[in-house]
Amino acid sequence: MNKLTLTVDEWQNQLSRLRECSDQVETEHNIQILLTEILFRIRSSDNSIKGFIEVYLEMVSEKQAYNKKWLSSSDEKKAVNTAVGRFEERQKILNNEHLLPLATSLSSFEAAFVTTSIHDTPNGILIIETIREFTKLIRDLRDYIEKHSEMIVPQNIEEIEMLKGRMTSLKRSLENIEFKAREQQEKTNFRRHINKQKKKREEELKKKSDKPRLGRKLRVRTASGGQRSLLIPSKYSHYRKKHRPTQPTLQPVLAISIRTAPIQ
Repeated sequence: MNKLTLTVDEWQNQLSRLRECSDQVETEHNIQILLTEILFRIRSSDNSIKGFIEVYLEMVSEKQAYNKKWLSSSDEKKAVNTAVGRFEERQKILNNEHLLPLATSLSSFEAAFVTTSIHDTPNGILIIETIREFTKLIRDLRDYIEKHSEMIVPQNIEEIEMLKGRMTSLKRSLENIEFKAREQQEKTNFRRHINKQKKKREEELKKKSDKPRLGRKLRVRTASGGQRSLLIPSKYSHYRKKHRPTQPTLQPVLAISIRTAPIQ
């Protein structure tokens, strides 16, 4: 059996770049749908392989018990035939309803991926090679259970378990990718919301700054001890408010004292 060209972590990192680097939103959306479909089929295949192994072991047990006896009853022979029939039925279900559709999904993913902007980069080439290797893994599993269905060798179960383990590892990787893709999308949406709110606030502040501002009224004392209101222009009012400690130009305004000449 050939080994995968990438580790699980490398596979995850390479496919994660699909969402980070693709500038084609529609293509990215379609690939996400295909990836979800692959994950669904891998989960289904994982359960189907588990059931297949259970039925396979049951058939092996029945055959071994039947072959150890010199004379076997018709019921024992019937039990063997029933076990073989269940195995063949489960074998067809695994091949036709799980492994074949999964291989088709992987091919569709490969076809969609080559339309992205990173398919011809070193990372993109590694992803395509990994997809093809995994497709070969599915094909090997299908061929294996076809060829060894009548052989009673414990090694057969170990081989199938090994193939199942590799599929399970890939399933976990895809689950992480799917989760990270959703998490990344949520972060992107949040950043867009924040930027939108920020832009809105900036526009509101700009509108306010463009509107004419009224001046400030100050109460000052007259020389006779009374009070009088003075209107200070808005630009000075704004300046005074922001630069109270260092605004010498306003001191005379604030210290205005109106003197009235005595009547002659």
